[in-house]
Amino acid sequence: AGTLTNKMAPAINAASDGKLAAVYSRNMRIAEEFAEHHSAGAAYDTVDALLNDPNVDAVYVSSPNALHHQQTVQAARAGKHVLCEKPMALTVEDCEEMIDVCERARVRLGLCFHARHHPLIQEARKVVQEGTLGVVALVEAQWGSGLRGHIKPPTREGRQEWREHSELAGAGA
Repeated sequence: AGTLTNKMAPAINAASDGKLAAVYSRNMRIAEEFAEHHSAGAAYDTVDALLNDPNVDAVYVSSPNALHHQQTVQAARAGKHVLCEKPMALTVEDCEEMIDVCERARVRLGLCFHARHHPLIQEARKVVQEGTLGVVALVEAQWGSGLRGHIKPPTREGRQEWREHSELAGAGA
């Protein structure tokens, strides 16, 4: 909900060649409120209903990590292009199946590895490619989200609570 609410839904609506055709939540009230707030064309409380909507050409899979495989495969088999959040899936086998199903369905599969476009990452890449640092044998980096030191992050609640359960979140990003 956080990324979709704050970033993706507004970005889709701002794109000159895109529109938020439909949204899905297990809770219809939440789906309807989200759809109204972001001017989506429809709201659904089942994935199948969303995938049967002829106005949906592509889906953004931002569900709990354990559902990425299943929902990507469903979308591809329904003929929808897929943009999937990271991690792609929880096993290599599931990732391979996602790729295979998308290829057979002739739909595009994209993954949200946004950090590669971050200005700092781009600058680091440039410095390495130009040889400024000589031959680079190892690069080690950490990406933080505002936490300091070894403070345990706050427990997630509500619609982000799934991240607290390993069976849904996997081992973490």
